[in-house]
Amino acid sequence: MHLKARNSAYLSVFSINFLLLIEFYARINVASLVEAFSFLINEMATVEMNKNEGQR
Repeated sequence: MHLKARNSAYLSVFSINFLLLIEFYARINVASLVEAFSFLINEMATVEMNKNEGQR
């Protein structure tokens, strides 16, 4: 029981640090993040279009 409580404490500290890191990264790189997301969306759309072309 004691070990489990300690592990969950570590986990919560880790996840808080992780969220802070993400926020920090996002503030610095908002533009590149948006770029990456739009690139991903474009790639997915292209894949979908290629799938639809293949079905015809």
